[in-house]
Amino acid sequence: AELPLDTLSLARRTVSGGDWFPLGALGALDELFLWSPPAEALEAAAGLDYLAVLELGDAGLEDLTVLAGCPVVDLRIHGGLAGLEGAENLPSLRNLSVFDCTAADLSPLAEMDSLEELWLGGNPVTDASPLAGLGRLRLLNLSAGHGADTGLDSLSFLAELPLDTLS
Repeated sequence: AELPLDTLSLARRTVSGGDWFPLGALGALDELFLWSPPAEALEAAAGLDYLAVLELGDAGLEDLTVLAGCPVVDLRIHGGLAGLEGAENLPSLRNLSVFDCTAADLSPLAEMDSLEELWLGGNPVTDASPLAGLGRLRLLNLSAGHGADTGLDSLSFLAELPLDTLS
């Protein structure tokens, strides 16, 4: 029988046998929290039909392509993401939080018209101009992290955004 779980946190846990397949069988899962997830766990998560919130710590990802097709609305990554490629394959994504990663190139987000909140604290972003056309973006956080000040090339892109909050 299927477990009626809607939230599951496996933060700082591993699966000894490496079999993440049962995760994909949790059809009602709405929120999932994983720390240092292997690719198999992310592939299983991407197949969850109702997953709205996915939070990953120490993700160990080159990019977001492993999550292609995932219905996630709110994606939060705390460390371990090198690039934002593949974000365009997350059609329901509204809120993206990428903290203390090495994602510097924002061009993969340029066509993400559905984005409403974008948190990029602690990433070495210097060019935010790819965000200029995001008509639904209401909140943008480009704060530097842990004493590292990476300067932005320009703030001219701000004139084109319908922001309510900038931090």
